[in-house]
Amino acid sequence: MSNNLPHEQSQSDLPEENAPHIEETVPDKIDDYEILDKLGEGSFANVYLARNPSLGTQVALKVLKQQYALNPRFLDDFLQEARLVARDLKHSSIVQVYDVKQSRDGEYYIVMEYASEGRLTKYEGKGRTLPFQTLCKWIQQIAEALDYAHKQGIFHRDVKPSNILLGENENIKLADFGIARVQQASTVKYSTSILGTEVYMAPEQALPNYKINASADVYAFAIVIYELFMGELPFDGKGVYEITQSKNTKQPKPMTSKNIPAPVQRIIFKALNADPSRRYNSALAFAKELIDALKAWEKETSQKEVFQSDFAQGTVAMDSGDWYKARDFLQKAQQLRDTPAIQHNLDFVQTEITRLEAWDKYEECRIGEDWDGAIEALNKSLATNPYNTEELNIALVQMKRQQYLRQLYRDAVTARDKEQYSIAITKLTELVTEEPEYRNGEALDLLNKVRQTEAQSETLKDREEALFALVERDLATAASRREQLRTLAPNGEYGVGKFLEKFEIALQTRLEEVKKSDEHLITYDQLLEQSKNVEGDLNRLRERNAKVEDRLSKLQTRLGTQLLRYAESLVASYEHFAKYQDNFIVKRTIAGYSDQVTNLAQIAREVVAWGQELQVAYTAEPEPQEKE
Repeated sequence: MSNNLPHEQSQSDLPEENAPHIEETVPDKIDDYEILDKLGEGSFANVYLARNPSLGTQVALKVLKQQYALNPRFLDDFLQEARLVARDLKHSSIVQVYDVKQSRDGEYYIVMEYASEGRLTKYEGKGRTLPFQTLCKWIQQIAEALDYAHKQGIFHRDVKPSNILLGENENIKLADFGIARVQQASTVKYSTSILGTEVYMAPEQALPNYKINASADVYAFAIVIYELFMGELPFDGKGVYEITQSKNTKQPKPMTSKNIPAPVQRIIFKALNADPSRRYNSALAFAKELIDALKAWEKETSQKEVFQSDFAQGTVAMDSGDWYKARDFLQKAQQLRDTPAIQHNLDFVQTEITRLEAWDKYEECRIGEDWDGAIEALNKSLATNPYNTEELNIALVQMKRQQYLRQLYRDAVTARDKEQYSIAITKLTELVTEEPEYRNGEALDLLNKVRQTEAQSETLKDREEALFALVERDLATAASRREQLRTLAPNGEYGVGKFLEKFEIALQTRLEEVKKSDEHLITYDQLLEQSKNVEGDLNRLRERNAKVEDRLSKLQTRLGTQLLRYAESLVASYEHFAKYQDNFIVKRTIAGYSDQVTNLAQIAREVVAWGQELQVAYTAEPEPQEKE
């Protein structure tokens, strides 16, 4: 059970010097309330934890000490607090008053809400370490409680940590309105004492006459916040006069020792201005600016802490060689604050990651026999890695050799597919010479298969040529191909043995046929020679005949032409005499020759026609073909 005092009266509530002091013991009961514990003792009242008899709930009983009950001033203040809170102040952040009574023993007491979590005083100087949400919640709740009271025309005038209680879930409960005054009494005038706690009250409260307003509570509220952060008061001094003088003439002590940022200080110092008109006009206005500044500070602090954490973790990851983790943390830190150091580390880390990825890629390509990719990865690694260059160059040479061997293998396979067996054998022979166990002997196996395939192909080709030569009776070529087949397949493989058996029989048969044909070879040659001589004689006869025919043609043409000319001359003469046939002398002259001339002209015409036909017939008639 908490022993914190939920209410502590200010120094202005001290008893008068001649007030009697009465020793009091903790009662078991006050009226029907069962006393569970004594929570604390103030200047003029004791506070007890009690159980509500009707509801069974816990409440706080504030009991006025007997020596003050006889003083009307203290009794009025005591009763006024109860009436003000019970009647006018019903707010979740203000301690609720349930009842005010005078016990059967004559004691005055107030039945109040019990704040189970103590007072704000236990957090003085710890504001910077408080959870940010909690700190802002308290500032907002205190401001809302004061603003609510001010709107009701009630001013607390004694705001201090001991009067700020913490209820369930550490929610604020503003207490002790014992010296509060309503706005209708616009001027407070006391000649014998100052109301309030001098270290928290505004400087104008020390004046004998001052006008009541909200700025005095805002001032005290600012001192509470200052003390919450710093653990000390903003002004030094002893006694009311010295403290008030300090408040009026000096600035609050800087808050730099706790690294409170300048924007937060400016807001608090504005609320602590000695001139009421230059303070915030309401507790809510002060709280809003303060919370906004705290949020900005929290964000900056949080970012700084995250930045420092990310940067530190990134550095640790770099030291351990965990480059991907280092990059992640450094990139996060860079998003919060980009500094040359971070960029330098990031560049270094990225270089290492590039090198690492290039090496991983090289290993992957090497295992998968992707030599092009492996060479590319090694070149990239060499470009980014100033270390182990000798090792990388050795690996690069090995990869280029593997690339060359692979190309030999590919070329050999391509040549085999194109049935270019000699090229394939050349490539594979070079490959096996360089790397006998290339692909676990796959290249050697392929070489043997290609050689066998080439031998089969050659035997097939020789078979075809041998058969063709046999058909064409080219026995020399046939025999040559037979010997070549015996060389290619000495053991008769590829079906050569059976082929040669049959081929040998066919070859012998063909040789017998050739021997028989040799007997007729001489006779045939003689006939061929005689045929050539006859053909020569025939050609000479043809030439002689052509000359005769040419002469005959020329003779016939000449004869025909002469006959034609003679006949034409006769006809012309006849026609000439015919013109003068009416002349008597002519008639008598040619009368005897008329029939002869006519006949002669007819004969001439027939000769001409015969000559022309002879020319046409001789020209169109082909030469006769000589039979062999």
